[in-house]
Amino acid sequence: MSPERPRPDLAIAVAIGGAIGSGLRHGVDVLLSPWLGALPDPGFEATFLVNAVGCFLIGVLAVLTGRRGPLGNGPRFRAFIITGLLGGFTTASLFSLEVLALIQADELGMAGLYVLASFSICLAAVWLAYALTWPVLHGRALRRRSAMRRAGRP
Repeated sequence: MSPERPRPDLAIAVAIGGAIGSGLRHGVDVLLSPWLGALPDPGFEATFLVNAVGCFLIGVLAVLTGRRGPLGNGPRFRAFIITGLLGGFTTASLFSLEVLALIQADELGMAGLYVLASFSICLAAVWLAYALTWPVLHGRALRRRSAMRRAGRP
């Protein structure tokens, strides 16, 4: 099987959809900020809501744009709406659709492994990035403040 040829039209569809989805994601933060602003980390609830809504939408759109779906299964539209728009809007919708596909294919072990590995590795990656970045960023700021104090500047 030879690799698929690059499709610039698909890349453009994903990019446009991603820009729209990301803009919508920001809009949810803006709309919810008056209610969530008092919380220590208001992004968590918005992310949870967006992921739940996005997962529901990707389930609906996967059916509507599937082989027998009424919206057809044109690769450009699917790239725009599923990979681009919902990928930009959520962080979990495509992942959840892929897990569902494994379950529907009776690949329960692979589905479980994918969930466990994705969660574990992604959480570890975020932790590692945070652990490596925080001291560099804040260590530099602390060194700068100390140097300014030694130089007699507040």
